[in-house]
Amino acid sequence: MPAIRPDPEGGREPVLPPPPPEGIPRVSEAAIIRPGTDSIPPSSIRFPSMVPEGMRDTSVTPISTSEIGSATTVRDRPVLLRTDGPEAGKIHSITSGSIRIGRHPATDVPVLDPGISRVHARIFKLGDTFHIEDLGSRNGTFVNGSSVVECGLQHGQTIRLGSGVSYRFMIIDEKQEELLHRLYESSKRDALTGIFNREHFEESLRAEMAYARRHETSVGLALFDLDFFKKVNDTHGHPAGDAVLRHVTALVSQKLRTEDVFARVGGEEFAVIVRGANLRRLARDAERLRVAVSTSPAHFDGRQIPVSISIGCATSKCTSKATEQSLVDLADQRLYRAKATGRNRVVAS
Repeated sequence: MPAIRPDPEGGREPVLPPPPPEGIPRVSEAAIIRPGTDSIPPSSIRFPSMVPEGMRDTSVTPISTSEIGSATTVRDRPVLLRTDGPEAGKIHSITSGSIRIGRHPATDVPVLDPGISRVHARIFKLGDTFHIEDLGSRNGTFVNGSSVVECGLQHGQTIRLGSGVSYRFMIIDEKQEELLHRLYESSKRDALTGIFNREHFEESLRAEMAYARRHETSVGLALFDLDFFKKVNDTHGHPAGDAVLRHVTALVSQKLRTEDVFARVGGEEFAVIVRGANLRRLARDAERLRVAVSTSPAHFDGRQIPVSISIGCATSKCTSKATEQSLVDLADQRLYRAKATGRNRVVAS
């Protein structure tokens, strides 16, 4: 991690959420099913303006996995558990008699991977047994390591699509299903604000950039942070600062599309990934966010706290290398320019 870039308003310690109450169990990363060959690579995207690695707020709401497997109800919920890549730990419930898996967004289980066919395979119920069928894919379907055209599935078997997308087929009960859904969601969320965390942002940006290169489309990135946030903490206290952060994230979330990725990537720094956006549209959307925040003061302990944000915008078409790092660097340079030229503004060129 490079040295922190000088900030015109001075540095500050990051605002961390309070620790969870006593007695709430914690979950370790080892509790998530991630085979060694499919583990997520460490972070490779550098944020020049972010807080140091050891000071980032990466805590998540703790979920106990000791209850998984202890339920006594009937196991009647067929699911696919993703075991590789950025979505490791994600559960796909098989709620109908048949689901399709593929690269096409209209499939029941869409997979952003170049080795997957548009409609790769399907899982369907035949009598009392679930089966998997390869739908003429380019790179094949495998069950427990063996290539298949169609075969029955049993609880615990592994499914591999193409060269690297892996799932585990399981039949579990309702309580187990709910806990696994919560476990995956908690691993992707920022504990204070409830939006996505930095790890999920980096994974999403890698996936979106790969998609854009493959389909020759564009990815938009808006980086913003709160202006004079140190003064908020110094004047009103850290609880007020936490309230301001939650207030801003709630406002911004209301203005974004469902498919946009909104994440907290530093103490008071945030990122929005917009698929298929050109620079003009991205700047227009960023201006809408800026106005919404600057015209809606936060409230804490009976007081109004004015808030504003500075935003830097860039798209993958703006960079010659079209890499995740080059996109982040350009958006960060424009964010710094917005702060250096007066704050409470959008810079997109």
